[in-house]
Amino acid sequence: MKVWIRRILWIAVLVVFSACTADATPTLSGVSVPTREPTATPTLTSTPTITPTATTTPTATSTLPPSSTPTITPSPTQAIPMVDIGDVFTFTDNNDLTDTDWRVRYTFTANAGDSISVEMNTDSPRLDPLLVLVDENDARLTENDDTTNDTDNAAIMNYVIETDGTYTILATRRGEADSPYIGPFQLSFLRLPSNYYDTASGIALMPLALNTDETGAISNDASFESYIFTGTAGTVITVEMNRASGDLDPYLVLVNRQTREILAENDDDPRPDAMTTNAYIDSFSLPADGEYIVLATRYQGADGNSAGDFVLRVSTPE
Repeated sequence: MKVWIRRILWIAVLVVFSACTADATPTLSGVSVPTREPTATPTLTSTPTITPTATTTPTATSTLPPSSTPTITPSPTQAIPMVDIGDVFTFTDNNDLTDTDWRVRYTFTANAGDSISVEMNTDSPRLDPLLVLVDENDARLTENDDTTNDTDNAAIMNYVIETDGTYTILATRRGEADSPYIGPFQLSFLRLPSNYYDTASGIALMPLALNTDETGAISNDASFESYIFTGTAGTVITVEMNRASGDLDPYLVLVNRQTREILAENDDDPRPDAMTTNAYIDSFSLPADGEYIVLATRYQGADGNSAGDFVLRVSTPE
């Protein structure tokens, strides 16, 4: 088996699922990967789209149904509203910091073991974002000014909640109250329940809904993304991973979470009329009730050089 496949499988499968079964350890099985010259190294850019609001009143959006849409209520100690995220998995908000409204409070509920990732991005040269996570008593748990040395954007990634409760993200600026920085920003929030996150490996298992398009990206810094769904024995599924941008050469791996067995994998769509490098696992019958993992990666995995956005879908007969 190729070196890159072993690297993906050991890092993304064995490590993640080592805590799932402590007794039997079945041998991974799969198919050999076709040899092909890797594609040229792409140039990849990713610049968040910032949509400033027309006034100082922020707006909030959510991916959940209307009944679970986050609400905005006035804060008794701050002129700018406080955004109540609630217990959603994902949340995105476009907002502004001004001289008077120099921070926004985003409140959410979480359970012990949940993993929290928050990003605060801006295109404005006048804003230097700062993220702070506080508990119910406003005690600071962690904070971040710059995600990397070459950006002013802020991020708190894979923070594991220790106690059930209500928490608040302070989206503010370096220097906070005593600072001249102002401008628009976009906040992205992700909460993964504890059973979707392995603290030892730092690998997140994204919940995957059947018959729904999921979007993601593959780069040299993130050569795979892993998803989890629950299936029943005998259900026939089709998994497809299609390139959406860049020169990405998609590769799919389907794994049984309980047994850690590789059930199927594909590099290029095998259908006669496909003529594409997109990945496609056709009409696979799930062997048992339980959880299944879909690894969305690229040809040659960590050793590959293609990159770009993708659309992933696991379909069942309608």
